[in-house]
Amino acid sequence: MRSARLVRSAASAVALFGLPIVTATAAAQVGDSTSTGAITGTVVAAETGDPLSGADVTLAPAPFGVFGGRGGLWRAAVSTTTGPDGRYGFDAVPPGRYVLRVRRLGYRPSSVDVDFDARHAFDISVGLVVAPIVLEAMRVTAPGTVAYQSSSDQDEGSRAAVERLRQERYIPSDVRVLTAQDVSEAVTLGESDLFRALQRVPGVSTRDDYTAELWTRGAPWDQTRVYFDGLPLFNPVHAVGAFSGVDPDAVGSAVFEPGVRSAAVGGGAAGAIELTSRAAESGRLGGAAALSVVSARATADQRFGNGRGGWMVAARRSYVDLVTAALQGLGDDSAFIPYAFTDLVTRLEVPLGSGTGIEASAILERDDVRGNVPDILVRSQGHWGNGAARATLVTDLGGVTMRTTVGGSRFSGSIQPIVPRTSLLLSPGVAADSVIPPPGDSVSAPDTAGTSSPKPVPYHGPTTNDVTYLTAETRFAWGDVAGAPAWRVGAGVERFRQYYRGPEESPYPDVPAYDSVTVAGGTTLASLWAERRLAAGGFAAEVGARLEMGSDLAEVGRWRLAPRVSARYRFANGATTISAAYGRTFQYVQSVAPAGPGIGPELHLTDIWLAAGDGAPTIRADIVTVGVEHWLDPDWLASANAYLRRATGVAVPVPTPGPLFYDRPLYASGINRARGIELALRRFAGAWTIGVSYTRAASHIVADGYDYPAVNDRREVLDLTISARVSRALRLGTAITVASGAPYTRNVAGPTVCTPSGCSTIAIEDPNAVRAPAYAATSVMAEWTIRHARWDLNAFIQLRNVLPSRSAVTYAGTVACADARPPYRSDPGTGFCDEFDRGLPVLPLAGVRFAF
Repeated sequence: MRSARLVRSAASAVALFGLPIVTATAAAQVGDSTSTGAITGTVVAAETGDPLSGADVTLAPAPFGVFGGRGGLWRAAVSTTTGPDGRYGFDAVPPGRYVLRVRRLGYRPSSVDVDFDARHAFDISVGLVVAPIVLEAMRVTAPGTVAYQSSSDQDEGSRAAVERLRQERYIPSDVRVLTAQDVSEAVTLGESDLFRALQRVPGVSTRDDYTAELWTRGAPWDQTRVYFDGLPLFNPVHAVGAFSGVDPDAVGSAVFEPGVRSAAVGGGAAGAIELTSRAAESGRLGGAAALSVVSARATADQRFGNGRGGWMVAARRSYVDLVTAALQGLGDDSAFIPYAFTDLVTRLEVPLGSGTGIEASAILERDDVRGNVPDILVRSQGHWGNGAARATLVTDLGGVTMRTTVGGSRFSGSIQPIVPRTSLLLSPGVAADSVIPPPGDSVSAPDTAGTSSPKPVPYHGPTTNDVTYLTAETRFAWGDVAGAPAWRVGAGVERFRQYYRGPEESPYPDVPAYDSVTVAGGTTLASLWAERRLAAGGFAAEVGARLEMGSDLAEVGRWRLAPRVSARYRFANGATTISAAYGRTFQYVQSVAPAGPGIGPELHLTDIWLAAGDGAPTIRADIVTVGVEHWLDPDWLASANAYLRRATGVAVPVPTPGPLFYDRPLYASGINRARGIELALRRFAGAWTIGVSYTRAASHIVADGYDYPAVNDRREVLDLTISARVSRALRLGTAITVASGAPYTRNVAGPTVCTPSGCSTIAIEDPNAVRAPAYAATSVMAEWTIRHARWDLNAFIQLRNVLPSRSAVTYAGTVACADARPPYRSDPGTGFCDEFDRGLPVLPLAGVRFAF
């Protein structure tokens, strides 16, 4: 009777707590006890009780248990995969203590402690809770067990399993799922940074040391759409692009899809980053706090309502303004930097009963400035950043899951002068000229080196910038095939609106923008989509389509069909898979150009955005990918992917060479053609791990009769990360990137040229006809970790840019060689030299993180 009550209590824990259920059926065996026995069971979905096929089940000796004390020693773990009925089994198991681990893509991993007596037959059923693959490792417990892995151990021990699950869930082989260990080994800038970690992924490059923005397969940053809980974020970066605008402690899963993706995902002509907010982990209060040279951040979470509901909150803030204000208080009047960034993420899950619940989440990331920022702003106040919120009703309709979501996302920015410029102050005691400078012009600040030549400080004209997105949609999913729903269908309505008023574009360094422009537009569309997954033997395929309809848009019409198809075949050996995919995507909002002063190419406070309309282009991108993956052994994975992409309706700077007149069009509509091959080799576990990738690619633009390399075209990129665990507590690592130079368009000051529309002293040459020097960066890291049953303490030290001279690759303008400042490159026979912005110097960084 007592055993029956325990079984019912364990089953109730599935529904109430979302934890594994363990049912042990002990049957007395007839005759003498044997030295081995069997452990069998079923893996089911905790919410529905449906069996789960394709789950990886591993049985391993308990770390501190008695290994086979009554029947021999298991020297290694054994694994199996559940069948269509969710069943698994292990035969000839000696008595002893074991850990049963169960993983399946799309569900939280589970761990069960087993004290096995071979005289009894054990039937252990495990219920898995729906959840994405975790970025930050979660502790998962079962009744009567303790947390089985800490954050670092989980990532190192499970990354190979995560990759196998990724292969099962995502058919194209170029999809990448990030784990916390991937982010750590990437040696990002001063703290964990999702986007900088993705810069190590094959096919991804960037401009230089200063930016977290991604160039996906030769496309600009705005064509890699970042989604947070299904809502797009527009340019979600902090500090003029230096850092990711999403706190990694708030992220439950991070999936990067540079090619063909689900029909449920629209936008992102070159790729999509799907981020999911992290759910609360357990009924006790948990959280983390971290401090780095970049920011301070904290997170907390807890489940409630018998485990059916939960909340999570994560906050982060930079503190350069606080530190420099303190220095100013100590007498250094020039030290103060009136800038700070902040982000806040919340998630709430509320059960409503009968298989129904509400999920809600929100993110706010914002940069604020008020005053003078050296070399960037003069006496300006402003803010810019993203905000998004959504609420989702989740309902179980007897095997069919329905999700209805309403939400919105907004990028907004405003920059205004603090006081009339007749009393503009550059620094205490130094006044600018009383004449109001034109928007985008610069004023002179004293040269800190003490020389007589003044240093130009950009002036950012008054700017208002806004991109708004609203959506309402319903999705249905049912069935299970090869690790994913057999059917997924959905319908929704989306609204894009864009408004910009401020300085005109400045795509060229040190070219002032004299006029203000106003750009406004918007579109509303309805979408229907469906996809079907099929599998037979080693073959799996996904066929889908997305139909978007609305206003009649230039070049794409009123009805826009986006088909998607992908297929994969796994050979009989189980180690080799090949895949191929084709997909089409429409993108309705894109960045036309940087706005404001020429701080440097793409080093700017905001963008001029363009929403598709009657006269504004819509990007239509078609991509084809093929790939092969091969497991060299359980911890080594080699892969090769090739792609072709063609995108029309891409807004680019007008490429026509000649003088830059004021009436130059804001943009030209072009075609982008890109192709490439990406090779990668990774070792996921062991005393040392490695990741190496090589990309050979080309990206071209055709616009206004010119065919030229895209500004994001890096022909070759090599990335290498190595991590070695010196001891249980100490890990050392290095990350190296080497890339060929990116192209740029030279702009040269020359004699004044006048036409009826005005005069110009600056002319641009042939588009992207010159390439910058090669880029190379090497960083090293030491990480020290203490782990306890209920808390982890982690500290790290980084040394960025051991070879800083090779990272000066961003074109900063062309001047007479007599006036050129290093680093520069001369143009033989012309007397002109191309200047380049310096890369980061050798930069020591440190941080500490405490999790409980």
